[in-house]
Amino acid sequence: MKEATNRSLQKLADYKYALDLSTIVTITDSKGIIKYANDNFCTISKYSREELLGKNHNIINSGFHASSFFADLWLTILKGEVWRNEVKNKAKDGTYFWLDTTIVPFMGEEGKPYQFIAIRKDITKRKKVEEEFRESEEKFRFLFQNAPLGISITSIDGKLFPNKAFCSMLGYSENELKSMDWKEITHPDDIEWNELKVQEIIKSKKSSFFLEKRYLHKNKSIVFAEVSISLQHDNNGYPLNFIVLFNDITEKKNKEIELLKAFIEGEENEQKRIAAELHDGVGQLLIAANIHISVYQSDIKNTPKEENELLLTNIKTLISEALTETRNISHNLSSSLLEEKNLNTIINEMIEKINQNKKLNIKFIHYNSIKKIEWNIKINIYRILQELISNILKYANATTITIQLKKQPNKTLILSVEDNGIGFDKNKIKKNGIGLKNIASRVKALNGCLIIGTTIGEGTTIFIGIPLTQNFAVNFKNSKIMVSKLH
Repeated sequence: MKEATNRSLQKLADYKYALDLSTIVTITDSKGIIKYANDNFCTISKYSREELLGKNHNIINSGFHASSFFADLWLTILKGEVWRNEVKNKAKDGTYFWLDTTIVPFMGEEGKPYQFIAIRKDITKRKKVEEEFRESEEKFRFLFQNAPLGISITSIDGKLFPNKAFCSMLGYSENELKSMDWKEITHPDDIEWNELKVQEIIKSKKSSFFLEKRYLHKNKSIVFAEVSISLQHDNNGYPLNFIVLFNDITEKKNKEIELLKAFIEGEENEQKRIAAELHDGVGQLLIAANIHISVYQSDIKNTPKEENELLLTNIKTLISEALTETRNISHNLSSSLLEEKNLNTIINEMIEKINQNKKLNIKFIHYNSIKKIEWNIKINIYRILQELISNILKYANATTITIQLKKQPNKTLILSVEDNGIGFDKNKIKKNGIGLKNIASRVKALNGCLIIGTTIGEGTTIFIGIPLTQNFAVNFKNSKIMVSKLH
């Protein structure tokens, strides 16, 4: 019996030794007075054993937890149940430490606890990391919500988590946008192209991409935006969500459109002025001449010879004045824009005006000087370029346009206009839409050839060939101009 008792005591001593080495241990009586504190407890609390014995655990109370926290502790252990929780404590030198605490009650014969053993583990470092993470998360949330730039964290399935600026730019509340996906706020014509870009970044595992797109405001107006989209991955490399940065450029875009409108309007006003001069000057002279001719023809046999000769003289004079007026108008028009300047110069001057907005960058590449060219070809090429640039600015969301012009040895003029915009479905091209009818009619009038190459998300190229002599076939095979987006 004595030997068995000694073995049991030895086992208990071994267990106590193991606990003392690996954990932080205190033992209290039924009232919570400390009867035992191991070295680890003394070390972490910075109190000596003598200072701890006979005291309760209020000596290390940090004041962090509410009184209800400790009331629950006592209620649990007095019922004989084990209590577990994380406790913030205060050491003798004023520093704080966290302990993952388990308190086990030892029950007496009357069913009441006579002592408690508290086994603890130091989790101060872990709690510090958690606190730093929480503070970092709070800072991020503050910056996210108060950033002047629109930001949305968008899930892979398209759900939105927007900041205040993003909501303000589109006129929705945060809850309204959270109940929507990105397609519902995207212009219908941009959805397919946007989806292609999203799939491209997912498949290629690129970190980010940049695009210009149109959103729909709550009031149904169009919001133009420069958008930077970054894809986040989880630890296994799988797509997690998108970070979307949204910069509202509606005002800039409208200014660009107004600038181009003003430029084209100026050209149209010039045409109206010329038309008015033709009507008021040449037209009136020809009307007068026509009246004289009618009088002359009405009764030529019975009219005295002198009167007929005077009518003929007046007719000749009126026609001569009409011809002079026509020459003057033609000279005024051609000398200022067409006659004294070659086609390359005219195009350069147009591009310089449009490039002033600093947003749309137009590059003009010409391979040789085109000096001798018919007035009709000059004006039509000029108008075609005006129409194409107008369409690109309005519909393509492009930032770059490249114009190439070359006069071939076979007396063919080759023109290509290439943009980096959103492109469109080439199977749905309508010649009576977005100015293409006007362009096609001008090319046809010059006996030329028109090719449209486009792919959604990859821009558009317009390729035009104009013969510089009559009855000459346009041969694109001999062209050395490189057109990269013809499909």
